[in-house]
Order: sequence, then structure tokens, then C-alpha cells
Amino acid sequence: MGAAPSTPRLGEAGSASPGEAPSTLRLREAGSASLGAAEQMFAALVGDKAYPISSEFWRQLLELPLTLQGPRDRVLQACHPFAQNNYHTKYLAKILIHLVWCLQECTSASSVSSSVYRKAINAAYISSIFLKLITENAKADNWQELCLDTNKDEKGLDNFPSDQSVEYFLMKGVRNYIGSVI
Repeated sequence: MGAAPSTPRLGEAGSASPGEAPSTLRLREAGSASLGAAEQMFAALVGDKAYPISSEFWRQLLELPLTLQGPRDRVLQACHPFAQNNYHTKYLAKILIHLVWCLQECTSASSVSSSVYRKAINAAYISSIFLKLITENAKADNWQELCLDTNKDEKGLDNFPSDQSVEYFLMKGVRNYIGSVI
């Protein structure tokens, strides 16, 4: 299963192979049947194809095993194409919206499955990595560089309040979650 030349390819730890994008993320977990799928998910996340917020891509990404991780330097390298493509894909806004939806799901029922918490943790982890890189490399002190806008007509945003910004939705959702677990 080779990746298209324009799609980052994920592989073993080490330096980039000839023809491999230098910003690819390489995951480690020997013998894992889901490793190939996880690598494809992360390649898509840092790629330039924009998946709608309602796409199956997001559920699959957030349900990846928590044990899959890439070396820190490769993760940071993968952040650069993510940041560049974020203006087109709007993935930072989408992952933050999914984070709030996961937190809401965690507090909506008395007994919540571990997969719901895994999705929330994954959403928090993924967004924290990209937020850190984008804010550290920001050229100005404004929210616009984070590109936290969404296409309000996008399929799947029916649960997103049309009168709220992503920033407000995120802050309100995190605050409500913290208030409900204390």
C-alpha cells in the first residue's frame, strides 16, 4: 500500500528515505495490526485534503489506540505541513470542535465507555501539539493565524451553534466540562 507522492508517508523510526516527505510522522508499536491504519490517518491529518467535520475520518482518528506515538522530533516536523494546510483544511478548528463534542459526551451519561474518554484524550493531545507549534511560530498576536473559522454550511455542523465562534465554543465547552467533574 504505497502512498501517493503528495501524501506524507509514515514508516519506521529514523531519517527520511529518498522520496519521503521530511515532515512525515513515524509511529512506533511493533506488531500492531492497526499501525498501518494509524499511519494513514496521521498522514491524512497533516496532508492537504480537507475532510468534512462529519467524515468517518475524525471518528477513526480519535479512536486510535493511545499507545501509538511518534518520536517527538518527527511529531514536531509533521506539525509544519499541518500548520500550512490548516488555512485550507480548517483541521485545527475541526479537532477543537471534536474535543468539545467528546467532552460533552463524557459528561452526558452516568456511565461512559472508555472509548469516549480515549477520543477526548486523543483530541486534546492532537490539538495541543498543533496549538503549541502554531502559537510558538505565530507572526502576530491575533487569533487569525490559528485559522479557527469554519464553513458554517459544512455538513455535520448542525450541532455547532451558528452564533458562536470556535474560540467561544471551545472555552465554554472546556469550562462546562471542568465544572461538571469538580
